[in-house]
Order: sequence, then structure tokens, then C-alpha cells
Amino acid sequence: MSEMIERVARALRKSMFPNDNPFEDIQPPVQEEYRKLARAVLTAIREPSEEMIVAGIIERHDSETPEAWKLATANIFAAMIDAALA
Repeated sequence: MSEMIERVARALRKSMFPNDNPFEDIQPPVQEEYRKLARAVLTAIREPSEEMIVAGIIERHDSETPEAWKLATANIFAAMIDAALA
């Protein structure tokens, strides 16, 4: 299981039940449901928006750049999410 899936699952649990038992104290089948939700979240954000791509390019290159860089930035982001989903 991915560290990122676990991190998102725990964050989901905490945001939904901030005053309840910690993640490690809930039953394993319930933990697995949070992991499924986490996987769904990561899958949903796998393809970056145009604004995210441009922000990534500007962060790296200090200015907007040609379309090829947009595609490369989108591919890098998708590869990072794929690694989180692995």
C-alpha cells in the first residue's frame, strides 16, 4: 500500500471525525474503506487542471512556456499520482 494513500485515508478520517478515535484504533475493515476513498481522491486529481499545469511551469521556469512544457508538466504530475496509487 502507498504511503500517500495511507496519509490521505488518515486525513479523511480526521476531517470527518475530528474528536473520534485515531485511525489506528478503528476496525481494519473501516480503515480499508477510508483507503478506498483515498484512492478515489487521488484518482480524481490524477489529471491536473490547466491552472495547475501553468502554476507548475511558472514555479519551475519563472514564466509560462510552450505547449510541450505544459504536456511534460502534466505527465510528471500524473506519474507522481500514479506512484501514490501504486
